[in-house]
Amino acid sequence: MPEFGTIGWYDSFIDQLLPMAREKGLFTLGKEIAPGLSMDLGIVVPAEAKIGLKEDLPMLIKIEQGSLVEMKIPTPEELGKATLAVTMPYDQVKGLFKDAAVGKMPDMMTMLMGGKLKIKGDISKLMKYAGAVTKIMPMMTDMLGVIGKVETIFADELPPDKLEAFKARMPEEVKKFPEAMGRYTKLIKEETEKA
Repeated sequence: MPEFGTIGWYDSFIDQLLPMAREKGLFTLGKEIAPGLSMDLGIVVPAEAKIGLKEDLPMLIKIEQGSLVEMKIPTPEELGKATLAVTMPYDQVKGLFKDAAVGKMPDMMTMLMGGKLKIKGDISKLMKYAGAVTKIMPMMTDMLGVIGKVETIFADELPPDKLEAFKARMPEEVKKFPEAMGRYTKLIKEETEKA
């Protein structure tokens, strides 16, 4: 069973996500409900010493005309220029995934108002597509359901000796992220072209 945040965990998630996305039409949904949406969405998990994440872990998702075109680990400059940047601490990510495992959908507004989720950037860009939210929410529920199915070990729940081994491995895992993001982007692009 892979630890959350490792390439093994992301690989398991992608393996389970692709069949659901094909079945539910995820690869064409953006083109159908928000064909004019083009943006860069940054997602950041801040550094977390208790799991050996020594630096913030950012990801950038590029969307053009409603379709995902790239996922990557951005430079600080690219992240700074993102249309929107969402920051969610490790404990919140963990809670979100644990809730997903029991079918509970998060209340993003409560998380935002409570300071557990921070958003920076041009929210008005998304507001233009507010009507699409009702179509996106069932898909988000399905995606969280997939996340909940990925067997996961959370590093901070490991016994002390295994936690220290995980922390020692984490810097090497982080170095693998750019290649993995490129691989996931390629898979998703291929699926989008087939759809």
